[in-house]
Amino acid sequence: MPQPARSLVLLVGDAPQSWRIPFLPAQAAYASVASNFPESPAYAERVRALLAERGQGYALLPATVDRNAERLRRLNALAARLGLDRGPDCRLMRRLARQPVRAALVEQDGRCQWTMLPERAIDIAAGDRAARALADQQLAGYGLALQPETCAVYASWVGQARFPYQWCRVSRR
Repeated sequence: MPQPARSLVLLVGDAPQSWRIPFLPAQAAYASVASNFPESPAYAERVRALLAERGQGYALLPATVDRNAERLRRLNALAARLGLDRGPDCRLMRRLARQPVRAALVEQDGRCQWTMLPERAIDIAAGDRAARALADQQLAGYGLALQPETCAVYASWVGQARFPYQWCRVSRR
């Protein structure tokens, strides 16, 4: 955000996002749109007025995260620390792969590792595209359009949990 004092950041959608604001420039203005709170026509007009005053609009929206893949990374690290990834046929890991882990087991170089079952895999790029399309629809009610080619995904964390977000420019329709 090159000029925070001339920028409006729209938190788009009903996912909790306001916790990120303290980590963003204080000079920018922030407003939530298409959230789980009721919005009046006066609120929508105020958002449009803020954008007119500020000049540049940005949208902050959730990015897709594959919680199953992250869970498997943590479980594989734990299995390695406990020595469960070695041994005859990795028996315990093989048994756990069915329940409760629900994963495939791959053995390579005498070590085992849980891998994602194809039916549990998430297409992150498709999820992000869908989130951008939904955000664009939601912004249309404000006379705004998301500029998808400007979107970038950034990492953010709460403790050890990843909560990535998409940062996009917004223009008037």
